[in-house]
Amino acid sequence: MKKLGILLLVLLLTMGLTSCTDPEEVNNALNDYCSNNPESTLCTNPEAARDVIVSNMINTIMTEFVDGTNATFCEDYFAHDGLIDQCQNDRFSLVPENILSQSGDLTITALGNASDFEITNDCSGEDVCYKYTVSVIETEGIIKFTQFEYEEILVVSEEDDLGLTLEEVKIFVHYTINANVNSFTCEDRFTGTALTECGGDFSNMAPSNLMNNYNVSKDGVNTYTMTAESFDGFQIVTYSVIFTGTTDDYKMSSLSYVIEDNFNTETHLSVQLESFKSRYNSPSYSLYEVCDYFAVTADLSDCQTFFDTVKTNDITNIVIIENNTQFEVTMQFDNSTELEVVIEVVSNGSDTYKLDFTFGDITDPIDPVVTEITETTVLDFLFNLYEDYYANDGIICENYYTDSSLLPLCLTDQLLDMYPENEVSQINIDSLGSNTFYIELLVYFDEVIEYGYYYPQFE
Repeated sequence: MKKLGILLLVLLLTMGLTSCTDPEEVNNALNDYCSNNPESTLCTNPEAARDVIVSNMINTIMTEFVDGTNATFCEDYFAHDGLIDQCQNDRFSLVPENILSQSGDLTITALGNASDFEITNDCSGEDVCYKYTVSVIETEGIIKFTQFEYEEILVVSEEDDLGLTLEEVKIFVHYTINANVNSFTCEDRFTGTALTECGGDFSNMAPSNLMNNYNVSKDGVNTYTMTAESFDGFQIVTYSVIFTGTTDDYKMSSLSYVIEDNFNTETHLSVQLESFKSRYNSPSYSLYEVCDYFAVTADLSDCQTFFDTVKTNDITNIVIIENNTQFEVTMQFDNSTELEVVIEVVSNGSDTYKLDFTFGDITDPIDPVVTEITETTVLDFLFNLYEDYYANDGIICENYYTDSSLLPLCLTDQLLDMYPENEVSQINIDSLGSNTFYIELLVYFDEVIEYGYYYPQFE
C-alpha cells in the first residue's frame, strides 16, 4: 500500500510546488522524504518522466511496507492516531493479504478535488483485484493519509463469459426485485460487494415499482444494461448489472441503478389538471375532498382558502406555461374569474402523484367544512341514481361514488345487489345522525329490500 502513498505524494508535491505553499516548507518535506528514500528516482533524477518516478517509488515503498526498513513509515504516511496505531500494530490489515502478488499498472482517479482518490491496478489474469479509496492532507509541507480503505473487484476474462441470454438476464433481475414473486434471499441472488449492499433487504438494491417494458442490452463480458419503467410511464430506471459464477449457478456481483423522473412534465400536469377540473366541477365532491385528493398535505388548508371565492363556480379552461421545473397555471372560471398558481408534480409513492401548489401569501387558513346533508338531499340523489341506472342499464361510477371503498367495488361490478332487477318504486330514508342514513327500497310486486349501504358523500 505504500506504493499508493508514493503515487499520491508525487502528485500532491508537484501541485504544491506550483501553488502558494512556502518553497522552504516544500523543500523540507522533500528533503525528509529523500533522507528516508535516498535511492528514489524522485531524489536521484527529479527531471525523469512522471511514470518512471512513480514506478520506482512504488517499488521502494512496497519494500518498506513489508520489511519495515523505514522505522518512521507509519508516522510519515498517516495523519491521525487511528491509522498510525493500525499501521504500527497490524499494518497488514490496511491492505489485502495478497498485495505483493498483484500485477499491473496503477490507475489513479481524482474524486473532484486534490485530496480524495480512487486507485485500481490492472489485474487482468487475476481472480480478484482491488479498488483503494484514499484521502490525504498536507500539513507543513508533508503529505499524509487521512483515509485508507479498499474493496474487492471481481475480474472476469473472455473465457469466463457465462453466455447469458438477454431473456435470462431480464427474468433473473425481475424475479429479484419483484417483491410479489421473490422467494429468494440475498445470498441466493448476490455475491461479493452486492451481497453486502443487499443486507437482507432487496429494497436496498432496486425500486420495486419500476418493472414495465424491460429492455436489456449486453455491454461486455457478463455485463448488461437494462431499462424499465413504471406502469404509468412517468419514471424510467436504468440498471447496470454484472454477473459471476457458472452457467448453472450464477449471481449478481454488482447491481446499480439510476432513475429518470418524467412525471413533472407539462404533459403529465395536463392530465392531472384535467382530472382536477373534472372533480372540482362535479357536485359529488366538496372543495375539501378535491384539495385533499390532489394537493400535498402541506398545501391542503391553503388550497381551500385559494379556491374558496370560486367554489360554486366551474373551471372552464386551464392554461399552462412551463418555467424551468415549475409551471405557471391560469385557471379560468365561468364567472370570468382567473386564478394564477405555480404547480409542480411530485411523487406520492408507487405510481401515484400529488400537486405541489405555490399560492403566494395566503392568510386566514380555513378548517375543513362538513355540510349537513338533509333527507331530502339524499332522496333526490338516490332518485337520480336509480333513474340513471335503469334508463341506461348502468351508471358512470365516478358520478355517484367518491374514492372510498365503494368506488372500486362499483367499477368492478361488485355492487349489483344495490340495483334490484325490478325497478325501485319507493325509497324510505331514516337519518342515523352525522350524515349517515339507513335506506329501504321498495320495488314492484311489493318486494321489500332493506338496504344498508352508506354513501360516502353523506358520511
